[in-house]
Amino acid sequence: MGKGHKGASSRKRGGHGALANKQAADLYAKSLNRTIRQLKTAGHTTARALSEELARRQVPTARGGDWHPTTVKRLVTRLR
Repeated sequence: MGKGHKGASSRKRGGHGALANKQAADLYAKSLNRTIRQLKTAGHTTARALSEELARRQVPTARGGDWHPTTVKRLVTRLR
């Protein structure tokens, strides 16, 4: 199959891999905490409603993709 590169790619990113990804995701979730609270107060209480409103407001996801109810659920879980 050739040379493995799993370890090499995490070393290229500074050797932190999963921990760095988790910290970045936690930081991004915290940056949206106020927005999520405001949306919930305004009546957007379900994951679907939140995802639709975040998309409507063009709030970027952490990776620049689309908002989905699952994405919102994971974000809200990080905020707990």
